[in-house]
Amino acid sequence: MIAANLKKYDFKCISGMNLPMLLDALLLRDDDSLEIEQLAEQCLKTGKEGIIDIKKMISEKK
Repeated sequence: MIAANLKKYDFKCISGMNLPMLLDALLLRDDDSLEIEQLAEQCLKTGKEGIIDIKKMISEKK
């Protein structure tokens, strides 16, 4: 029932965070030039970029 009550609030909820994503969120949260949508999109982008298959990356550079 709590989730139903959240509809009236303007917020973003992102799950499955990694460290680069968390650091980006913490560093950018006080940037008044970013809207909440922009902050969420930046954090999602950083999170995706922070997931790297090192073995694949090394084999592609050979």
